[in-house]
Amino acid sequence: MNARLRLPVISDSTSARRAVSAMRRAAAVLDRAMAMDHNAMVRVRTAAEGAVDLFYSTPLGCIVSQRVPGELVGEDSEGAVVLGHSAAPALANYEPGMQELDLGMPVVLQWTGTLPPQQGFEVVDVVPAADIREVHRKMAEENRDAQAPGGVARSLMDQRLLSVASDNGEQSVEVTGRMLAAMGGLGVAAKPGSAALKNYDYVRVSAAPSWIRIDALYGTLFAPRPGGLARVPMPN
Repeated sequence: MNARLRLPVISDSTSARRAVSAMRRAAAVLDRAMAMDHNAMVRVRTAAEGAVDLFYSTPLGCIVSQRVPGELVGEDSEGAVVLGHSAAPALANYEPGMQELDLGMPVVLQWTGTLPPQQGFEVVDVVPAADIREVHRKMAEENRDAQAPGGVARSLMDQRLLSVASDNGEQSVEVTGRMLAAMGGLGVAAKPGSAALKNYDYVRVSAAPSWIRIDALYGTLFAPRPGGLARVPMPN
């Protein structure tokens, strides 16, 4: 049986616009993930009442999530795994009034590792998203001809390009080229498209024992923390 999302009943135009925006954004980010890896996968997890998180695999050693309205049909809270090319059309073609989205055939055994926890992250620092975009822009300029996911030379993938630390010095996170390539390539830290969003143009860097989390305006990145137990899918 295919994985399906049951969609909420929408009764006002504001909720309809928000739902369409979330679905279109999720579809656009997934299209970019599939441009990096045509076998990109989507793992669906219940996030809150009436909403799910879609986790996209990447070839960069990290995963990126999008939140959309809906609830899984006949799945547990850890959800289903489907291929990106089956989920992308469903997300892109969503319209208010639909009752369900068919995300495609489950391929749960292809997703190696577990998902990051929903709680337990400690905020390390908040930095302007423009800083992320600037570092990614410089990387792209230096590696315009690089044949690597996100347009970044493999020699830069594991370099620590941005360091953040908490005010008390107890927590620190090194942001690598892989993370910046994912954020830049998938557009999760893109420049706001409207003046109203400029006040929210920041990224929040958080950490848990085994995970790094970076929340941006258009999505969230998760990466295994060095020395931790987290694992994410990688291309075959």
